[in-house]
Amino acid sequence: MAPGEKIKAKIKKNLPVRGPQAPTIKDLMRWYCLNTNTHGCRRIVVSRGRLRRLIWIGITLMAVALIIWQCALLVCSFYTVSVSIKVHFQKLDFPAVTICNMNPYK
Repeated sequence: MAPGEKIKAKIKKNLPVRGPQAPTIKDLMRWYCLNTNTHGCRRIVVSRGRLRRLIWIGITLMAVALIIWQCALLVCSFYTVSVSIKVHFQKLDFPAVTICNMNPYK
């Protein structure tokens, strides 16, 4: 047994692992793709044939790119909008009495 395999076996034996016990990244990604709610990731794993798999990879990456682009546009538009408020006060003659004149007071 190689030294690396001994260490992996010892770690796996001693540590309480919850969730998927995936020894490799490929197994972990496969588990994620099969158990996620995003349809594109699941279709990448379950599709038959390289062409279909490549098409689903392209569609999924394009959708992620569009989401990132829309978020970037939203953040940029949030920080570029400027708001200016001007308040004008009018002088009132003393004998004028009103209940609500919609005029802000100084």
